Amino acid sequence: MSFSRWKLCVLLLMISQVYSARQVISAVGDSVSLENSEPYKELSEVSWFYNKTQKILRWTREEGTTIFETNMKPRISFDVNNIAICIKHVQKEDSSTYKLQTFSSKSSQEHSEHIRLDVYEPLTKPKITGSPRFDDNGTCLVNLTCSVEQIRENASYSWMSKGQGTNVFTSGPILILNWKPGDHDLNYTCTARNPVSNSSRTVLAKEFCAGSTASRENNAPVVVTGILGESAILPADIPDKNKIDNINWASRTPVAVVTPEGTAVNIITTHQNYKGRLNVSSKTYDLQINHLKMEDAGFYRADINLKTSSTSTTITKNYTLQIYRRLEQPKITLNTIASENNTCNITLTCSVEIGDAVKYEWTPLGEQTDESNGKSRLFIFQTSEDVPKNYTCMAKNPVSKNSQSILVQYPCTGIGEERALKEGDDFKSPYPRPGISKSSNLWFILISILIILISTATCFYLRYKGKKDADSSFITQGNTGKEPSAPADNRVYDEIVIPKGIVSTPQKEESLNTIYYTVQKPQKVENSYSSNTKLLGTSTSDFVI
Repeated sequence: MSFSRWKLCVLLLMISQVYSARQVISAVGDSVSLENSEPYKELSEVSWFYNKTQKILRWTREEGTTIFETNMKPRISFDVNNIAICIKHVQKEDSSTYKLQTFSSKSSQEHSEHIRLDVYEPLTKPKITGSPRFDDNGTCLVNLTCSVEQIRENASYSWMSKGQGTNVFTSGPILILNWKPGDHDLNYTCTARNPVSNSSRTVLAKEFCAGSTASRENNAPVVVTGILGESAILPADIPDKNKIDNINWASRTPVAVVTPEGTAVNIITTHQNYKGRLNVSSKTYDLQINHLKMEDAGFYRADINLKTSSTSTTITKNYTLQIYRRLEQPKITLNTIASENNTCNITLTCSVEIGDAVKYEWTPLGEQTDESNGKSRLFIFQTSEDVPKNYTCMAKNPVSKNSQSILVQYPCTGIGEERALKEGDDFKSPYPRPGISKSSNLWFILISILIILISTATCFYLRYKGKKDADSSFITQGNTGKEPSAPADNRVYDEIVIPKGIVSTPQKEESLNTIYYTVQKPQKVENSYSSNTKLLGTSTSDFVI
């Protein structure tokens, strides 16, 4: 038990000695003196230890000062009067806990003391970096980071913003900044401190945000159009090319890293798909992709890292690469349908076999156009009297255009037949300008038959009506009450009034002068007069209507 207590006492004594060590602070390159804190007593021996165990100096009254071989020997001296060790041009490696041990032969007392030496480098001006980005309202959002190049041991940071009556203090190396065009341009000062020095740097908000206003394209991709099998250039558009640190190009996967090397550039291709197909201009830093493939189309991103003596900025630019094929000559298909009014309805269909985003134009325009399913249709109405016309179809896409023409003359041959025409072909009728179409002849025949039917019906009606009138024309009035006995099927009676100046005065017994005549049918031969026929001048009292 007594042994354990003794160990505890020794441990407490050691801890008390460590915590009782005095601290001395020095800057790299300065000189420092480590002195005895106890009143001077008549000493017979003094020893100094580095790191509490390595003896670096010994002094005795008989032998004087002895400096042992260490890397500190050229820079160490001893002040006998103050029992102090002097270190010149201190270095970071000199930082340690030093032990002073003294002995007095007169009092036979031994004394120990610990001194903590901390050596720091004076701080250079801090470096301020930030990567700005913009929100939808145009506000610049950037995290400013303040740092020093030396080891950050015991370094502390603070921010102070001044301007327009505003003073804001923030501790820590990072400042969150919101700025948009039109805001007051405040000064932002970062101060770095350590136990031997402090240093500051001041920046303006627009140094990060205004310069990146051009990079607001980050939210509006630059559209680049390329041709299959050829080249496309993604413009870097860097305002100050002397500040470029590197450019990272990426698509769905990383593409390449570009770094300047004097007057040239170094390209590290990071994806096999682009091996041997990339070029970068040493003047503009634009990225050129050669031998374009359809799978190269899509989204691209460039992170452009710029650096100056005090700041580092990343500008991000976005691109959309579109790739199209060159168009071949379009094909025109012609279809005709004849109408009833001697008008020919023509449909011209224009198309290309392979192509994206194709648009069509017709010259001259027809009555109507329709574009669907990658084809364009032109509707034309012509008669046989129209003069021949040349029609041209122009097919276009964002990278090329091509055309095809046909001459349409005397339409409506080969009704309902489609023909694929090539340039220089025309469409002619093999018949010499037809006069009346088949449909017109049909109408003429129908109308003629209708007229004949109407005429025949009219004749039969008139004959039937005349026969009926003849049968009912004799009505007998008088004493006998008999009507002439002429056959009804071959006689027609009529009354003839003889003017007075022509006919002589009749005899008394005749009250009416009447003439009877007989009409015979050609197919029958009969006696012109029957016994019942009254001769002219015969006296009678009959009244014929």
